Amino acid sequence: MNDPYFPKVLQLARVTQPIEQPTESDWSAIESDLRLVLPEDLKQLVTQLGHGHFGEFWLFNPRSPSEFTRLSRQNALEFKEDIAPVLKEAGISLYPQDNGFLRIGYANNRMDLLLRPDSPSGSPYQLIWLDEDYYAEGVHKLDTMSISRFLHDFYLGLIPDDWARIDRKLVWGPKEPFFLPPGQFDFAKYD
Repeated sequence: MNDPYFPKVLQLARVTQPIEQPTESDWSAIESDLRLVLPEDLKQLVTQLGHGHFGEFWLFNPRSPSEFTRLSRQNALEFKEDIAPVLKEAGISLYPQDNGFLRIGYANNRMDLLLRPDSPSGSPYQLIWLDEDYYAEGVHKLDTMSISRFLHDFYLGLIPDDWARIDRKLVWGPKEPFFLPPGQFDFAKYD
C-alpha cells in the first residue's frame, strides 16, 4: 500500500494487541454479500487495528460483535431506510444503488463516514463525512483524502474547515486518545 498516512495512523493508534481482526475470508464474505470490492486500505486498516473506536467514531469491522459497528449488508440497508429524508435533500445516493455510497463508520452524534468504491473521479474511492443534523449543509466531500489521511488529519486538526474543527471536538473531546479498544472510552472527560 502506497498511502503515506497508513503508517502514521498505525503509529497514532498504538495498538499492541488487536482484537477481532478480520481475516481474508471475512473480507471475501462481506464483499460477496455486498457485491462490492472494498478498498484495500480500508481492509488493511481495520485488519491491523482490529475492533475499536477513534474517540466516538467507529470504523465498521466485519468481525465486530456488535450489530451497530459491524460492516454488513443489513446494516447498510437499515441505514439507507433510516436516513432517507437527509439523503433526498442532500442529493446523495446510497448503497445498494449504482454508484451509491456505503456507510463505513459512524459517531454516536449522527455523523457518518460514507465511501463510494470505484468512483468515476479516477481515485479508488470517494469519501463523504455526513453530519445528519444539517441535511445538505452537512455533506462534506473529502475528494482527495484516503481513509487514513482523513482520520489522521481530522484528529490532528489539519482539516481547515469549520465543520472539521467543530466535529473533531465532538468526536474526540479535549483529551481523548486517537484510538481505543471497545469499552475504554471515558465519557467523564466530557463533563
